[in-house]
Amino acid sequence: MSIPRPARTKEEVVKEFRTTEILEAARRVIGELGYGEASMERIAQKAGISKGTIYLYFENKEALFARAIEHGFEQLMEKTRAATRRARGHTAKVSEVARSAVEYSLDYLSFYRVLAERPDLGPAGRSAASDRLRANVDDYVQYVADLLERGTRAGEFRGINPHQAARILLAGVRTIIDEQIREGKHPLVQEEVDTLLDLFLNGAAAGGRS
Repeated sequence: MSIPRPARTKEEVVKEFRTTEILEAARRVIGELGYGEASMERIAQKAGISKGTIYLYFENKEALFARAIEHGFEQLMEKTRAATRRARGHTAKVSEVARSAVEYSLDYLSFYRVLAERPDLGPAGRSAASDRLRANVDDYVQYVADLLERGTRAGEFRGINPHQAARILLAGVRTIIDEQIREGKHPLVQEEVDTLLDLFLNGAAAGGRS
């Protein structure tokens, strides 16, 4: 028998609401101005609060940036889980993973551009933001790998290394996002996702996988 969660207090609800407002404002301002120009004061103005209020929730801009990355990941996973729950069959579920990731990124394309431009967010970088980003990527890979492994057990996929396959799929998603960042628009993004999924699920050989 599950134990019901205690009702949240008014203070907890207000704190969650205010934190979400700040994080959304941070991603928008950082995306518009870049990390260096995105001051705490600008973010506070975007959120409709005083600068001092932000410091009640975040120690500094770097801590806010790291939490904004994590908040974006939480939203992406919520969208992804909802899409995969609706899908029937593991092939469809894996397809929804790629579609959800690309569709979500388009709503925050400028913020993704800032992430791509930060040297410390690369493989060798070390910062609160980079640590958070790497943890998010690892969690995301694990989620996709679990889907692939269940699909293999169900006979929908051939025997593959699920983690390796998950990273290949997500590398393809990242390529699409990078192209959208360079172009600054996304006119044919659905076709690009369809091409990625076709290559991932069927291969490049003529006639696909038998």
